[in-house]
Amino acid sequence: MAFILLGVGIVLASKLAFKEEPEEDPFMELKREAHVYSGVNPTVFMQFMSKFNLAQRHMYVDVHTAQKYMLESLDSLEDIALYAESGDYDIQEPIHTLTKKIGYSFENRLMNIAINKGVVLYPKYLNNRIN
Repeated sequence: MAFILLGVGIVLASKLAFKEEPEEDPFMELKREAHVYSGVNPTVFMQFMSKFNLAQRHMYVDVHTAQKYMLESLDSLEDIALYAESGDYDIQEPIHTLTKKIGYSFENRLMNIAINKGVVLYPKYLNNRIN
């Protein structure tokens, strides 16, 4: 009984002593940049966020599924520009630039994961960046 109590005490002490830091979201800054446009159409923005979060969750599991969700999320982000008021046509270009920036960053990370796993990935945004 004493050994069990000692073992539980050691496990609890090690958990408290070596507390793991939560992993920081590498795309948080890009999400903040996109959040500026959330007021244009909150429903479409939430579609973007939910698909992008799904893409991040699948990133290390299945790169093709992650890429599919990422492309769907970026389509939703581009759709936000379609809901701009008649005087807000100047948001279309910044949204398009942000979409390319997010696509490049995500596919760059996704390509590294695919290479490490030995999986073939056909990127959309990385290929456009080569030109």
